[in-house]
Amino acid sequence: MKKIIFKFFIFIILINLFNLSTASSEQNKQQIMTLGEVLQRALSENPNLKTAESQEKEAFFAFKSAGAMPNLILTGNYTAGNNTIPSNNGDQPDANVNLSQSFGPLGSTALSGKAAFQSYEIARANTEETKILLIQNTKDAFYTLLSAQEQLCISNENLKLADELYELAKKKFNAGAVPEIDMVNAKIQKAASEQAVIQAKAALKQAQSALNAILAYSPENSLQVSGSLGLTELKIDSETLIKMAAEKRPAVSAAKKGVEQAQTQVKLARSQRNPAPGLFYSYDLTTTPLYLIGASLQVPVFDYGQINNQIKVQQTTVKEKENNLRGTILAVSSSVKSAYAAYEGAYKNAVTFKEEVLLPSEKLMKMALFGYTQGAVSYLQVLTAEQNLKSTRVQYITLLLSGHQAFDALEASVGKTLEGEMP
Repeated sequence: MKKIIFKFFIFIILINLFNLSTASSEQNKQQIMTLGEVLQRALSENPNLKTAESQEKEAFFAFKSAGAMPNLILTGNYTAGNNTIPSNNGDQPDANVNLSQSFGPLGSTALSGKAAFQSYEIARANTEETKILLIQNTKDAFYTLLSAQEQLCISNENLKLADELYELAKKKFNAGAVPEIDMVNAKIQKAASEQAVIQAKAALKQAQSALNAILAYSPENSLQVSGSLGLTELKIDSETLIKMAAEKRPAVSAAKKGVEQAQTQVKLARSQRNPAPGLFYSYDLTTTPLYLIGASLQVPVFDYGQINNQIKVQQTTVKEKENNLRGTILAVSSSVKSAYAAYEGAYKNAVTFKEEVLLPSEKLMKMALFGYTQGAVSYLQVLTAEQNLKSTRVQYITLLLSGHQAFDALEASVGKTLEGEMP
């Protein structure tokens, strides 16, 4: 029996060790995400967006509360004692219940509900604006990480090339075919390439941490992304995008709703001058049937400046919101124009750079390497071609990244995705 129990415990321990090993391997496994997966994660888990959505819900329930009729008030009272003040029924003691319903100044409840609904619409637009800016930041972080991955690959390729040149120079020096300076130069280039790899790895870690923060992942999460850094030409003009921004950008919608709400608040302030009707009912519990039914009407007779000044405050707010709307439209139009020009320039630069600089540099490097191997080209020519190719590769990736960042900014300025506007 003891042997069976002992074997059972050993079996449980082995299972736990296997589970720990599996969990550890899963944790160390590289997580590779596409742009669609990254955006889906950001929109579902980002804390800033969740905060905006909570504020939208708060505004919704505030609207439901503001548009409701004032509560029906139920009160009860009991009077007794040896005083000579008569009660409702003329006797002592007495007990009765009362119901009262106030309706507030005529029109004020409906206007309060309308203003609260406009606050909810503003909160909803702010949520959409937060979502748009989140998408922009997520895409920027995605392409930054993607470019960092590409830069690391390029750095490794440059190191491989430097190793090859160093071994070639070393071999030719040992054979007495080239001076020692060639080998020293090749060794320096190899060391510089190794440093570039170290810097590329550090940049990759920083890019991973930035994207992890947006996606609500742990900073230690070893995240990688898959996609293309290629750029495509826009087939829509900037003026069309500016008009589109005026219709689609949530920030513009929020500013418009702000003007409408301020105008509603002016009407609400004026409604405080209106009569305020009310109803009441009192039922005596001691002597029945004894009850009172009545109506009241409160009319402001003299305004000491409170209502009038409140109206002026709201009228000033209307002007403030109108100026804010104009400023928002101008800012959005300017950002669309700027981002469009930036993307257009980045796209043209990337196309020209690839055709006229990158590809010729790669061809030159192959020619120089072959010529040096055959002894027809000096090491100085090879060194020049190598340094040029290294910087050219890095510069091309930087151009592509700046293009994606400009395109992300353009989408955010317009307030919608523009994949359908690409050829």
